[in-house]
Amino acid sequence: MRVSRSTSGERVASDVTAAAHYDTLALWGRPPDPANAERVARTQALVPLGTRTVLDVGCGDGSSSAALLDRVPVVVDLDLSPRALRFVAGVPVAGSITALPFPDRSFDVVLAAEVIEHLPADVMARALAEMGRVAGHWVIVSTPNGEQLAARQAACARCGRRFHPNWHQRRFTAARHRRLAPAGFEWRRTDGVGTWRQSLVLAAGRRAVGHLVQGDGLTCPHCGHGQVVRPAYNLGQRAGLRLLAMAGPLVRPRARWIVTAYARRGSA
Repeated sequence: MRVSRSTSGERVASDVTAAAHYDTLALWGRPPDPANAERVARTQALVPLGTRTVLDVGCGDGSSSAALLDRVPVVVDLDLSPRALRFVAGVPVAGSITALPFPDRSFDVVLAAEVIEHLPADVMARALAEMGRVAGHWVIVSTPNGEQLAARQAACARCGRRFHPNWHQRRFTAARHRRLAPAGFEWRRTDGVGTWRQSLVLAAGRRAVGHLVQGDGLTCPHCGHGQVVRPAYNLGQRAGLRLLAMAGPLVRPRARWIVTAYARRGSA
């Protein structure tokens, strides 16, 4: 298994391992829950009227771009997972976000919805460059907002390494989104969507208590193992987790996702 190294020193899965992992997920083809449906709608609202072509990179089952077919003649859905691509409504293309198989400025809009938070730093830089290369006018990106990655961690039952259950690699804020514009593009707007409560103190508390996310379908991005540690919490740990749960509602809510539009310089 090939791996690359992120800025935090963690070893993370290659495209080959990621494709195998995402092919095992059972969520493809399910309608989004109400919160995600709002995120999808707000993301699609940033696609300008009159757009003729859209590329949805890391599309999964295409839920972020399917409704665009009502007003966009051509929607191309690109993903690593052949299983996910079975569900897309647009034109399915198997491929990598770091080597998009299209000529320069092939699409009016390139969309990356809930994708770049999964990528190591070097891969994310190449992905943004590729998105900017094939976008004629707009790049639209959405990520979680202010996510405390330590609040949700699983531990591999084989290698013992901790990892985010959704393979998120980094935390994004609106300020960071402003700095993500691909070469030749400029920031235009960032919208917040939904609400959640995220706190560095609560995240640190969960980690200190030893809280671990469990569940089926989790794959270690470090060694590829498919089982996670299922801890038996002692009395003190259970008490600590209850206190943290009680403190959660006291945290000030913030937007759960942020969606940003970047325009090619010189575009209207």
